Amino acid sequence: MNDPATLGLPRGLRSAIAWLRSPDRGLMGQGMRYALSGVAVALISVVVTVTLAEGVGLAYEPSYAIAYCLAIATHYSLQRWFVWAHHAGFALSMRKQLRRYLPFALFNYAFVAASIALLPHLLDVPTSAAYLGATAVITLGSFLILRSQIFHPHRAVDKQT
Repeated sequence: MNDPATLGLPRGLRSAIAWLRSPDRGLMGQGMRYALSGVAVALISVVVTVTLAEGVGLAYEPSYAIAYCLAIATHYSLQRWFVWAHHAGFALSMRKQLRRYLPFALFNYAFVAASIALLPHLLDVPTSAAYLGATAVITLGSFLILRSQIFHPHRAVDKQT
């Protein structure tokens, strides 16, 4: 309950975060935390992009690039601090996690971008359908990869959580 990241928050909110972050929540807890962090990162990306483009007057391309960098940093931080809580800690150091995470994040971006560029023409579907389909595939795949290859627990005892 004395987590430095939650200091300053109301006690009830700190308690709710501690309950949700508990490794005792298992796979269901990981899924809930993963979904919540995804929503938070998506909101940050959209709000920063639109604010920079519409509010500040920056073109959308650099606005999105800035927002994407902020979203990736937020995503990594939430994955490490919030989503993948383990009793035994992580098997990989932060440096090793980052070495795996950054290429993974770039692959995700490239996969969705390629899907948007290619699938509408190949499958004769709307771009929005290609985008939503690619996002669904990458979201599920990311959950499995992040859970097993980047933020996995130190000891085998926690592997079922």
